[in-house]
Amino acid sequence: MLKALAMDNYLDGFSSENFSCIDIPIAGATGYYHYDNYFYFLCYRSVFNNWSNDYMNECHFDFDQWMKQTNDILIKLGLRLRVHVIQDATQLRSQIKRSIDQHNPVIMPVTYGSLFYNISAYMDEPDEASAVIVSEYDEEKSVVVIRDKSHVLDVIQENQRGDPLCRLQLTEDMLWDIWEKSNQQFKKMHGFFNNKLLVIDKIDQPQIASYQDLVSDFMGHFLYKSCNFLKIIDRFNQNVATVQCHAFIVWLQRDFKNALMAFYECFEKALPPNEENTHTYAAFSQLFSEFMHVRNNIISTLHINTYRKRTLSPETMVDLKNKIVSNDQALFEFIETFYKNNPC
Repeated sequence: MLKALAMDNYLDGFSSENFSCIDIPIAGATGYYHYDNYFYFLCYRSVFNNWSNDYMNECHFDFDQWMKQTNDILIKLGLRLRVHVIQDATQLRSQIKRSIDQHNPVIMPVTYGSLFYNISAYMDEPDEASAVIVSEYDEEKSVVVIRDKSHVLDVIQENQRGDPLCRLQLTEDMLWDIWEKSNQQFKKMHGFFNNKLLVIDKIDQPQIASYQDLVSDFMGHFLYKSCNFLKIIDRFNQNVATVQCHAFIVWLQRDFKNALMAFYECFEKALPPNEENTHTYAAFSQLFSEFMHVRNNIISTLHINTYRKRTLSPETMVDLKNKIVSNDQALFEFIETFYKNNPC
């Protein structure tokens, strides 16, 4: 008999251009408890990466720091991410079944090259880390159901904006083969996800149960707080000689620009559309477009200098930092004025 945790595909969700291939499955798994958790989680990830003291540096990834930030977000949703260390196939099967029986979604870190069904596995970056959700199992048939995007890439590239989490049924042996191959690669590369299985538990009632709650929390804890984009500028000259240009710029584009689409959309959803709000939404859309344009220009400047392994002059650093500060200030002032005058 199939035991399943009902989840949405999130056809209207986000892609790996906006968030990491680990964050999207985690967001989808949180959606088991409440549909909008997917959007809350990703909005918070973008906010934490941009405007919190919990700075995440992609170039020097720290698993413990990543876990802390992830759980700082999840606790707002009444959830927690736990790590289980798995040594063999028996443990893997047992932990997956136990978690699903307890109504806790499972996230399994994998590498793209281990996914035999991935149509681009050996054409792009087969060693890159990703994750799949394990949401169902049938003990009698020895099958499990995962949720991923890799088996529908040819469809979503044409028709969807994001990476949907679509069902795929595998045998238990197939899942173990993916697990083994992924961990062989994790051991060679960095070991962050080696032998780790991630499980999301419900631990409390959510603090954030609506988009209005999310906006209020942002204004109370993040407005005018630490700007991590400024830290990129401060540390640029000491890193430019050693950083890998493509990976660095892809990360900047993703975390400091593209991810903020989740922030923008959540803030728009906080107030219901009506005739009175139409002009305000238009003004917010225009302001956010200008905000993104400035961010993109700054990232382009960093791209050129990274490619040429050239440091920023003191004058350029001051100019870029002033642009970041004024850009953030314009966005925050709008949010503060509008939402204080129009309480959610």
